[in-house]
Amino acid sequence: MVAGCDPGSGDGEVMVKLVESKWAIIPLLAGALALGGVAPIAAADEELDLSSIEAIELIAPEVFEGSAEASVSVSDETAVEVLDEASGLSVSVPADAEDGILLEGKEGFELRIDLPNASGAGDAEEVSDGIVAFDNGDGSSTVPIVKDGGSVQIITVIDGPDSPTRYEYEFSVPEGGAMVVTESGAVLITDRNGDYAAAVAPAWATDADGNAVPTHYEVSGSTLTQVVGIGADTAYPVVADPWAGIQLFTGFKRDWYNGDRRYSAWVTPLGAVVLGGGGGVGGYAAGQLVFRGAGWDEWKTVWPAITNKATLQQQYNCHVAASLYGLPFTKDYNLERFRANRSNWVDNVWNHQCNW
Repeated sequence: MVAGCDPGSGDGEVMVKLVESKWAIIPLLAGALALGGVAPIAAADEELDLSSIEAIELIAPEVFEGSAEASVSVSDETAVEVLDEASGLSVSVPADAEDGILLEGKEGFELRIDLPNASGAGDAEEVSDGIVAFDNGDGSSTVPIVKDGGSVQIITVIDGPDSPTRYEYEFSVPEGGAMVVTESGAVLITDRNGDYAAAVAPAWATDADGNAVPTHYEVSGSTLTQVVGIGADTAYPVVADPWAGIQLFTGFKRDWYNGDRRYSAWVTPLGAVVLGGGGGVGGYAAGQLVFRGAGWDEWKTVWPAITNKATLQQQYNCHVAASLYGLPFTKDYNLERFRANRSNWVDNVWNHQCNW
């Protein structure tokens, strides 16, 4: 049996709940504070004197999970550069905030993200291993964190009540393409044909007491604005972010199984957001379309010969559609060439679990 389809394996824990887990942490933390009688970190009218990296470590340490290994060179034009060998995607964080962040894919596609308030920001300053921060000079800081799989989480640290509450990011949307906020709150970027190009995970924000702060995205042309709903009870600092990326799969691997080729890859964390409903206005159904199109294209780019037996794409489609049929969402896909073609794989799917 393919490990990725085994509902009894540990991978079953990475169900579509994975998509929700990052944002679920926020209200759970607030609830724990209330139920456990733990004293708040800061009173609403108090501002903690923390550096940007200290604020993130205190308020939202989960954002460091899956951080890519990187070195920092603030004296160069590029302060942080990461090549994700598994996906072939590179991410570059500039030394000068006005130069923007650049994501470059295998097929030559580039996604540039201009940072908020960059014209007034200072140069990149190393604040942790592989991480730099920009002091925006307005009571906020920008801290881009490059993630495994070739995505980037652009953290904003909001210092106090006089800081901005709107943060604009200019995206290099493909010519003729579009950027839209989906029903899930995620943002989908498409090319001139309406096909998937990139995505941004739903907005979130947390204050110094672990309370969720209302926030959402607004889109105007190629500008994405995160609006943070600061209130009278907000404890500072506040941490918020857009998390953007291109790649749906990473960790491509080919080996032998049962006398024939086996092809494997992992859904990126951002890809899980797309598949789980962030991929279009139609929610989960639209996410399915993105994966059947752009997702399968990623596999074909790595292995053009993967189209030489129908069972491989049939197994892939079964993995993509797993949750539609009550099967566990699996983060790792294993496609085995020795298996027979099965155009009617939906029949008896609960029993064969994509392994017929």
